[in-house]
Formats: sequence, C-alpha cells, structure tokens
Amino acid sequence: MQEKRPVLIVGAGPTGMAAALELVRFGIPLRVVDKYAEPSGTSRALAVQARTLELMHQRGLADEMVALGNKGLFTTMYAAGKQLGQVDLRQIDSRFNYTLLLAQSETERILREKLEESGVLIERQTELVAFEQPERGSGVQAMLRKGDGSLEEFEATYLIDAEGAHSVVRRAAHLPFDGKSMPNSYALADLHVDGDVAEDQLSIFLASSGLLAAFPMGNRRFRVIATEKEAVDKDAPDPDLDYMHAMWSAGTHIPVAFRNMVWSSRFRINSRAMHQLRYRSVFFGGDSAHIHSPAGGQGMNTGIQDMMNLGWKLALVYRGLAKESLLDTYNEERMPIIRHLVEATERATDLFNSDNPVVHSLITHALPLALSFPGIQQKGATIVSQLGGNYQKSSLSENLRCEGTLQAGDRFPDVVLNEETGTRVLDLLDPSAFTAFCFGGGLEAVKHELTKLTLPIVEHTLPVASDVVRGLLGNSAVAVVRPDGYLLCTGHPSEILNQLRAWTLRWLCLASSGHSSEGTS
Repeated sequence: MQEKRPVLIVGAGPTGMAAALELVRFGIPLRVVDKYAEPSGTSRALAVQARTLELMHQRGLADEMVALGNKGLFTTMYAAGKQLGQVDLRQIDSRFNYTLLLAQSETERILREKLEESGVLIERQTELVAFEQPERGSGVQAMLRKGDGSLEEFEATYLIDAEGAHSVVRRAAHLPFDGKSMPNSYALADLHVDGDVAEDQLSIFLASSGLLAAFPMGNRRFRVIATEKEAVDKDAPDPDLDYMHAMWSAGTHIPVAFRNMVWSSRFRINSRAMHQLRYRSVFFGGDSAHIHSPAGGQGMNTGIQDMMNLGWKLALVYRGLAKESLLDTYNEERMPIIRHLVEATERATDLFNSDNPVVHSLITHALPLALSFPGIQQKGATIVSQLGGNYQKSSLSENLRCEGTLQAGDRFPDVVLNEETGTRVLDLLDPSAFTAFCFGGGLEAVKHELTKLTLPIVEHTLPVASDVVRGLLGNSAVAVVRPDGYLLCTGHPSEILNQLRAWTLRWLCLASSGHSSEGTS
C-alpha cells in the first residue's frame, strides 16, 4: 500500500470512535484528538437502537452492551391518568427487538477499550484550532493546540469532523448549519424512582403543560425529562430533587418518591443540519453534521451509522482500491436519512409539546385509534429501531437487479440462512469485506470468478436457502452484501458476475489487486 499521511479524526465521542474503529480495522493509519482532558462521566444519550446493535454485533461489541443495559420492550403513552396506547418494540425485525437503555459513558468506554486493543490511543487536551485545504490537490493542513499551549502543524490525507455541534471545522469553512432553535427548555435528571413505574418500557406522559418522559436504566434508576413551560433564567441552578418531583406530579398520575439523584441539567433543542457532509477532503458526521430533538432516541445512533457508511468507502479509497468518486456517495446516502430524521423529530416535538387545547385533544383522541392498527404498530417499531433506512436511490444501487422483495440498497435482515444449521446473517456478514452468500450446489465456478474481481469478498456456500431467504431473494442463487450490511445485488451465477464486473468498472481501481477468502457454513 502506498505510504500516505494519516486520517485525522477530531472528537472522541461515539461518532469519532466509531470512525476510528472502522478505519483501524482496515489498517488505515489515523490520529484521534479530543479537546477534553477526560471522557464524560454523565449518561447523556441513553438509547441504543436495534440497527446500531446489529452493527456492533458484527464488531464483537453488542454482547457487553446488552449485558450492561436495560431493555425497553414497549413505548407507552399516557394522558389524563389513562394509557393512550403502546408500541410493542418486540415486533422489531431483529434479534435486538427492543430499545437498549445504556448510559453513553458506558457506550463510549466499550468503544474506547476496543480502540485501545487495536493500538489507538486518544490524544486528549488536543484541540483543532485551524485547518486549510490546498486549492489544488487533496489533503488537509491542521493546526493542533496541546494542553500545554504548544502548537503542532499536522498534515492529514483526510479529516473526519466528529467534534459536535460547535464544530471548529464547519465554522472555519463557513458551511451552513441551517435550522432553528425550538422554544421550550427541558429539565433532566438521572435518579432512583420508587413507585409503580414500569422498568421494561419507555413511559411518555402528555399534558397541556407539556411532555414528561421516564426512561428506565435498570435497578430502579430512571432518566426523567420534563418540559419547562415557564422561562428559566440562564443562571438558574440545575434542577434539584424537589423541583423534579414537582414536575413529575404536575405531569403524571403515578405517585412516586425520588432519591439518589446523580445528575441533573437543563437543555434546549436545536434542530439543524448541514447541506453537504463532504467538503473536499473533510467529512462531517454526528452532531457536527446534524442536531435535533432527542425524541425517539435517534441522535447517537445516527452518528455511529454515519461512520459505518463512510468507513469502508474511505478505507478502499485510501488503499487505492476504489475511485475518489466513491466518497461522494457518503453524502448521497446519509443526507436523505438525516433530513428525514431532523424533520420527523421536529414535528413530533412540536406536537407533543403543543399547549393548544385543540391539538392536545386531537392527539389524545387519535393516538389510541392509530395504535390499534397492527400496521401502524409495526411501522412505529421500524422507525424507532432505524431498520427502515435504505440506500435504494443511491448511485451505488443503480442498474443492480434483484428478484425478490429485497432491493439493492436495502438492509439485509438478520434471518436464518439455513434451517438445518440455524445459521443467521449477522453471524456471517464481514464488516471488513463484501460478503457473498451462495446457495445450492454447482457454484464452484462462481466462487472462482469472484476471486478475479477487485472487490474484497468473503464467500459463504450454504446447501439450501431457507423459505424466508427465498422470499427475500426470489430464485437468485447468489447475494452480495456491502461491508455496512446493505444489499449490493442478487442474481443467478452469470447475472451476478456481470453485475459485479460493471459495478467494479464504475467504482473501483482496476489496477489494484483484490483479495478473497472463502468460508463455509
């Protein structure tokens, strides 16, 4: 591999560490810098959704996360002392059919320890203060300030900005971050709750005074969030136990006692997104690129998934295996998902916090009816889990035929591939390569031809496709899945090879030599 300058990752939160984990697995040299002296010890983002857990499972991290977290099996909504409806998250089409409630500090620790095992140490008290990109050519010239005040000039091949909402890179480049500040402020506390509040559900209470939510963290610990309708002075102290209990009593019908508050804060919601996630040799992800309401617990998950999309593409380009144009598909694929997320969470927050009595009455009357329909239940669970996002309209999915219900750019679901062995998709997908599933006999010629492509491909030959797989793939004998778990193409042996050759010609560098490893299940 040609010697190149490292990739610089700015910010060591979940997004930045996810980017580093993706790149280091491909052998890409990198630096991760963070301006803070220590990792945050507060819980902050709690929800880890099914799609994120699937991706973490492929990287060997999901088991520890699930063991430490608390499973939310339902989202239940109340108003005026009555249950309005419930979304059953057990309907989620994944082995992770729940929302996992886990403190962000724990998620970060797990990612950080995995990075350290891979030989990557985060450079703390190291802040990006300026950067430049040459008018011609590529690369980034960064100025870093250390904790002792000294400055370091550093040249990077690419820069990944995961610094957060106050991104130095985005501001220095004068890139728009359009959106709005939403009107209400919110009080938040992590504490123990004694009372009849379920620990297997996310409880949402709607009232004309605003929204109150309780998220169970296990062992009677809850995150409680309440809308503050009255203006709060910016210098006001953080909420105390008495204040949070008063907010609870005003917003719910369940008598409780609060104790052992470990953290409290106030926050306001900004709903904003960039127009482009790529600025020449700089890529944006997570809060640097999009911030929005915490409704649905989507933010941290979206940032991590940004990097799962970018990582394999950047690695292939860096190693000279793919054309530079592959990097443009990061923006093309992730931006529609981000826009939809920002708009949807903004609408939900406006609705649930409305003090208009007509709107409040419509919500409380419409929700029970809507949630009585199984289709709406299923759609709600799919949206929350982030399993429904797809890249069907991506340039990477163009001209790729699929016979069954799955289309190019769809998430490949974690179904049983072979009923005799019980082998499932997630157990075989390789996040460091394209994965080819070959069903039936007589496929040795296909496997031989696959080794000639410049794609890094791992092959799994299975004797017979399950009924579920035949429904997904039709009569196709071969399915190829991208490193991020989304379907590239399906087809019969001759068709699949033609499709892959055309795809390779468009996106990969033919002078490079690929690699292929074979596996059986």
